[in-house]
Amino acid sequence: MKAADIFKEGDEGVKRAYWLLLIAILFALILRHPHVEGSGDPGSHYSLLPLALASDAGDGHPEGCLIVVPRDYPTIQEAVQASCSGGVVEVHSGVYYENVRVDRQITLRGVDSGQGLPVIDAMDWVSAVTLLYDGINLENFVMTNSGLGSGVEVRSHCNVIKNNTVTGNSLNGMKFKGRVIGNVVAWNEIYQNGFSGIVFEDGAEDNLVAENEIKENGFEGIAFAGAATGNQVLGNTISYNGFDGILFRGRAMNNVVAGNTAFNNSFGGIDLIGNASYNLFADNRLINNSFTGLSLSNLTSENLLLANLFIQNLENNAYDTGIKNHWDNGCFGNFYSDFPCEDKNGDGICDSPCYIPGGMGKDGAPLATFVSVFRPEDIAL
Repeated sequence: MKAADIFKEGDEGVKRAYWLLLIAILFALILRHPHVEGSGDPGSHYSLLPLALASDAGDGHPEGCLIVVPRDYPTIQEAVQASCSGGVVEVHSGVYYENVRVDRQITLRGVDSGQGLPVIDAMDWVSAVTLLYDGINLENFVMTNSGLGSGVEVRSHCNVIKNNTVTGNSLNGMKFKGRVIGNVVAWNEIYQNGFSGIVFEDGAEDNLVAENEIKENGFEGIAFAGAATGNQVLGNTISYNGFDGILFRGRAMNNVVAGNTAFNNSFGGIDLIGNASYNLFADNRLINNSFTGLSLSNLTSENLLLANLFIQNLENNAYDTGIKNHWDNGCFGNFYSDFPCEDKNGDGICDSPCYIPGGMGKDGAPLATFVSVFRPEDIAL
C-alpha cells in the first residue's frame, strides 16, 4: 500500500472521535504550558503565555534600551552587558566569533541587514550562546562550531528560542542543563550536530518543542534524559538522525507527543527506554525508520497511543514489551501499513484487533484509513 492511499476521508464518527482527541490535547497544552512572571528566581509565580503571544515578545522595549551591534558595540557580549532588563539587543549580519553569555532578561535578535542572518561562531570552544536568566528571547541567529558545549545551552526557565539555525556543533545543537521549566523551542532548523539535535537533562518540565526541523544529527533528534514531565513535542519534522527521532530515557511521565513526522532515522522514530508511563502519543507519522516506528521497553506502562500512522518501518512498525500500554481508547487506535485490515461495515475501524510484536500489546480498534487531525496553527492558541 502506498502512503498516498492512506490519506482518505474517513467515517464521520471516526473523525468526530479524532477531533475530541485533538481538543483534549490542546486543552492539556493550555493548562500545562507556563511562563514566568517576575525575576530570574526559578520559584517565581508562573502564568499562561501561549506561543502566539510569546512569538511577539520583545517587540517593545523600554526607552533607551535598544542596542544595535555593531553600530553601538562591536561585540554581542559587550552589548548584552550594556543592556537593560526588558531591552533588545539587535545584531546585524556578520560573523561574530564569540561565546555569548546572557545573564539578564532581554531579547537577543538577529537581523539580516543584507548578508544573511548573523552567525555566532563558537570557535570550537564552549557554547555559542548560554542563557543564564529567565524569560530571554533568542531569535534569528545561526549558531555553530561549539566544541565543548552546544550551539545553545539553556540553564534557566521560560525562554523562547525561535527561528534559529543550529548546525555544525561537535556535541549537541541545543542542551537544556539541569531541571529546566517552561521553555519554548519553535521554528528552528537543527541539523548536522555531533550528538543530539536537542537534549533535555534530568528533570525537564513543561517545555514546548514545536514546529522544528531536526535532521542528520549524530544520535537523537530530540532526547529527554530522565524524569521528563509535562513536556509537549508537537508538529516537528525529524529525519535522518543517527539513532532515534525522539528518545525518552528513565521515568518520563505525562508528556504529550503529537503531530510529529519521524522518518528515515537509523534506529527508531520514537523510543521509550526505562519506566516511562502515562504519556500520550497521538497523530504522529512514523515512516521508514530502520528498526521500529515506535518502541516501548519492558518497564513502560499506561502509555496511550492513538491515531498514529505506521508505514514501512523496516523491523517492526510498532513494538511493545511493556505493561498495560494502551494502543486504543475503546473507539479507535492506530494505522499500520503491514496489518491486513478488513472493514466490512465501512466504519473506518478494522474488524479484527492488531497484536503488537514484543509482548501483550494489542490495538483493539486499528484504523482502516488514516485521517490526520493535527494542524500546526492550533499550537498558537
